[in-house]
Amino acid sequence: MKSVRLMIWARSLFWIGIIAVIVVSALILNIPSPFFLIFYLVGIALIFISICLKEKANRITGE
Repeated sequence: MKSVRLMIWARSLFWIGIIAVIVVSALILNIPSPFFLIFYLVGIALIFISICLKEKANRITGE
């Protein structure tokens, strides 16, 4: 059951990270600002965290 919750979190964080990277990339092209760079890095961090959570869930289930 714990692995299912981790997979749901991982999937959610992954798509939030992808959307954040796409939106912030478009904003950086129009309005260059260091403020948007922070959001870009947060989006990349969310993608990385989601991959780690997915791997942890796979270890729990033994796949």
